[in-house]
Amino acid sequence: MEMKAEGDANKLLQRITKMVQTASVKKHGLTRMEVFSILQECLSPEATTPCKVLGFRLASLGPSCITTEVWQFILDAAVKELAGASTQGSAPVLLHAIPVFDVLPLTLILGFLQQQEMEPLKKFQACVSHESIDVRCVALATFSRVSILCTKVLFARGLTRFPFDSNEARIIAQQDVTSILTDIWKLNVQAAEVESPAVAGVAFENLTHLFARGHAIRALSTKQPRQEGGLDELISWVFNQAYPRFDILKSNAQKLLMESQLYAMKWLSMVAYLMMQKSGACTPGIAIAIMEVDTAASDDGNDEKSTIKVRADLVASELVESWFLPAYVLVTANASLTQAYPICEAIAIVMQHPLQLFNRLKWSSVLVARLTAIIHSSTMVRQRQDVIRLQVLLLDSTNTYDFTNVLGSTIESISAVDDATTRLQLTYDLWHAMLLRVCRKQQFDLLESICASEYFHGLPTTTAPHKGKTNRAYEIFRALIEALLFGTHPSLPLARLVVLKSFVAVLANKSTNDLRTATLVLYTSLLTQLCLESPAPAVLEFLHQVVLPLAPKVPSANVRVQLYWLGLKYVQETANLQSIKWIEAELLMLQSSDDGTGLLPSTANDSILGGDNAPVLDAHLIQRFHALVLCLKWFLAQDVSVKQYAAQLLTHVRSKNPSHRVLCDTITQTLDEVAATDTCGLRHTSAFVLPELFAPASLFPARTSATPSIPPVKWKEEVECVVTGACDPLCLKISYREPEDHIEEIALCVTCCNVTNVAWSDFSISVGVTGPVKLVDTSNNMHIRATGEVKPHGMFKSEKLYRFLRFSRARFYFRVVLEPSSPELPPTVLGLSNPYHMPFDALLHLPEPTLWTASYYQKAWQTAESNKVYKVKASPGMKLVPNQHVKVAFITDMSVDTHFLVQMSFLTWTKWKECICATISCALDVDGGWHGTLELRAPHAVLVEVDKTPRDFLSVLAKTALELEDDVVVEKPVACVSPRHQIMKRSISVDVMAKDPTGAASVAAAIATTPTVTRRALMSFFGKN
Repeated sequence: MEMKAEGDANKLLQRITKMVQTASVKKHGLTRMEVFSILQECLSPEATTPCKVLGFRLASLGPSCITTEVWQFILDAAVKELAGASTQGSAPVLLHAIPVFDVLPLTLILGFLQQQEMEPLKKFQACVSHESIDVRCVALATFSRVSILCTKVLFARGLTRFPFDSNEARIIAQQDVTSILTDIWKLNVQAAEVESPAVAGVAFENLTHLFARGHAIRALSTKQPRQEGGLDELISWVFNQAYPRFDILKSNAQKLLMESQLYAMKWLSMVAYLMMQKSGACTPGIAIAIMEVDTAASDDGNDEKSTIKVRADLVASELVESWFLPAYVLVTANASLTQAYPICEAIAIVMQHPLQLFNRLKWSSVLVARLTAIIHSSTMVRQRQDVIRLQVLLLDSTNTYDFTNVLGSTIESISAVDDATTRLQLTYDLWHAMLLRVCRKQQFDLLESICASEYFHGLPTTTAPHKGKTNRAYEIFRALIEALLFGTHPSLPLARLVVLKSFVAVLANKSTNDLRTATLVLYTSLLTQLCLESPAPAVLEFLHQVVLPLAPKVPSANVRVQLYWLGLKYVQETANLQSIKWIEAELLMLQSSDDGTGLLPSTANDSILGGDNAPVLDAHLIQRFHALVLCLKWFLAQDVSVKQYAAQLLTHVRSKNPSHRVLCDTITQTLDEVAATDTCGLRHTSAFVLPELFAPASLFPARTSATPSIPPVKWKEEVECVVTGACDPLCLKISYREPEDHIEEIALCVTCCNVTNVAWSDFSISVGVTGPVKLVDTSNNMHIRATGEVKPHGMFKSEKLYRFLRFSRARFYFRVVLEPSSPELPPTVLGLSNPYHMPFDALLHLPEPTLWTASYYQKAWQTAESNKVYKVKASPGMKLVPNQHVKVAFITDMSVDTHFLVQMSFLTWTKWKECICATISCALDVDGGWHGTLELRAPHAVLVEVDKTPRDFLSVLAKTALELEDDVVVEKPVACVSPRHQIMKRSISVDVMAKDPTGAASVAAAIATTPTVTRRALMSFFGKN
């Protein structure tokens, strides 16, 4: 018998080994029955240790066939192993049983934590205090990760899925679960204080991950800070437990291995930062940050702890100088660059508090000396942008020698970033920090040397044609001008003048390519802004002595006119005969000029969907003409003796352009005003005579975009949709939630409400789905089961997490299934609910603010793969306004709003980085109503989904005033089809196609070639009935 039992055990071991290999390679390669049967054998109390180990390994792999019942069985088996943690020889099984909690459904874990009779906390404590160090490390790491997830679910009202007798019972259960979760982190603090080095290292790593997700620490980085429900409260509780033991935790952390010390350094730096923040002090040298900490360990036999008051800023600085900086120098000397960056990051956290203002000067030089080597390390690709931001942070606190080195290495590092948007933003941040330092320390000689450095040697100074991509030097120059235009330091005008003097040579070059024109526009915009805000004598002298003599040599007519206007407005000596000669030359060159559009667009027109390959030249002709007329009026106001000459000049220009109605009408009006021209009406004229081209708001709309006056609409996520009927005993309300971790994942929220007068139990909700979605939940079960009894008028909530594979409005179906009273009877299935269509809101993503520009919209519009056009209308008296949706950008520069014509342009992305452009154009008809079109341009697959329910997409763009006219797509005249050869031909006229009684549907039917169909199609083709 023993031989037979041993043979069965060997066979079982071979089977489970094979299944583990299959599940590790192919997650969907097993069936539910075989997994359940093998787990029942392997996880039974009589099973051998190798079988239990392999059973838990199979469960940890999470095969897709496992259902909620199987997960519950696995949880029960794992809890039994936790209960036997104190027995001899339990370590091998616990090492594989504990990680199962990482893949268990959170609903089952929350249910386990509510069972006080199971004593879950004692089981966790038994694992953390196990005699095996490996078990303790695995237990701390696993239970800490699970506690973070459970805390987020708990504060998102996760216990509403469980039925309770009363609301008070639910509150008590939530308090009990919260107490268990906080006690897990108390175990981490205790382990970091007194445990062995390996366990303490794991505890420090867990605490670092927790504190890094807090709002206070995330706000220090350039990433958008976000609040995760419950985590800030948990961090506050752990901080209050940890900061009194700061010295003890520090002394224990210094005994660890270097790899574990890295996590300890980062966590202790976060604690030190929060200590300074909690003290309320923020003025260095004046405010005193007093905190009370322990001076001895708590296990010395004293019930009363000895405490002492310390300064939090001194504690933090001593932490850096006695530990962080020596370790940083040591690891960089040993070429351990991957270890140097976490230490540098920990120092940067402490440095960013205002109380460490003076210490930054001492620490920065040590850090920047090795940051260049760190950023160029091949192992630092993922942290490269973070290191760049750290370099930018240190610019203001370094000495001049280190400053030049850091600036050069940072520019080279930014140039290696692939993403254009990130690269431009990082370059702007770099120049912004540089200008703040230069203006604060009055180091304008340093700024002049930077402008003469090799970083700008690539600016366009040749006549080589532009290839469609801005080069490195132009991007750097553009970011510098942007930082100068939007800076606010009082000494910034001096910095602007230094930059203008350094780059004045760009005015004298003869090249005419687009990149050259864009550089001139940036330069002229900065000069105009300087004259407008601070027309100091030095500025006006530079304008008069240097800029104006070079103005006639500038190849761009728009730039020349802007420079002439600055001379007339701010320099009195320019009101002479030479000035009117310049104006005359520009007026006579209106029809022959070959001027560019200004700033180099970030897109290229490649003629898709009607675009033109040729660049748009002389786009500001009318605006330039009005600017020249304004210059002439200003000149006449200064010198009335040339009125006759001006009248002859305008008459000559009108005779040269007799067919140009705008020019002729403007000249006629100007001739009537010449006699009465004075400076009273021109004195307050803006310095930007061509604001559409040179104003900072036109060049950088993302920097000047104001907050929309219309508040954002409520998302569909916040609106529950009822999918059941009025007579159904259970009311199902469906909504969705977007997790922050993965953008493609969407959680389907199901709320079940018992609307009857009797309690319901033993039922489940079956969820069906059609569409390219994949269930992410480890339960891998499409059923939602109520745990217990649902009281009359009671409710519970549940979620199913899905990953959407592409842009598609998946449909979800729900059906309530009542479990039979005996296994012989079939289950009772209620009727199928109405389908729930995932709203478009859930599938969209707001583009980066830097892309809310007319140039990017034009590029996306012209390069779109496909388009759709719909007829829209609005009732009389309705006001057409954009919806201002939180996921859709309204492009103001591409929109028109008049009393008879409205055009609204929108830009949005899908979560798969697919661009969608939309334009609504409506005109007022004679009845007072609005009629127009909605045109969408996007990839073909996206438009196919939108075309299924275009009304829903229209509601995302505009308010309910607009509606579609029977979803009729406005197409071009239908092409005729040669039935035998299937060749598309354009019809001779629209009237001919209108005679076809079957319309466009006959075209598709005509492809099915039969003699009768062919004859009728040919007769229709030639216009015969």
